[in-house]
Amino acid sequence: MKWLKRYYIGKLAISAVTYMEYRRQVLNSGKDAAIIEDLLKEWRIEVIPFDKRSALVASSLMFERPNVCETCGNLDWCDTMIYSSIGNPPTLLVTENVSDYPTEGDRVYTPDMVVQVFGKRPS
Repeated sequence: MKWLKRYYIGKLAISAVTYMEYRRQVLNSGKDAAIIEDLLKEWRIEVIPFDKRSALVASSLMFERPNVCETCGNLDWCDTMIYSSIGNPPTLLVTENVSDYPTEGDRVYTPDMVVQVFGKRPS
């Protein structure tokens, strides 16, 4: 996030599903959910809704690749919904959890991959 804030001039956004997952984690840890709102405001991060277009993309991905998880044999609905709501290229989805997303090699990057593609981390 520090690297993005310093070098990236585009829009930062998370899906409503990401917001939901993160808020649940914060609440489960006993913390005040207001920290999320403070983070969104400080970093000027937009929350993108999961809408009809997102549902269309997600349902198609779920249909096309119904079994992707080697452990459980199911597609992760939340990750598919997140992927579906982020828009089209050149939009990137940056996460440490690249293996759970329904496509490979298109626009799902780890933070280290982003740094490799767009520049070096500040020292």
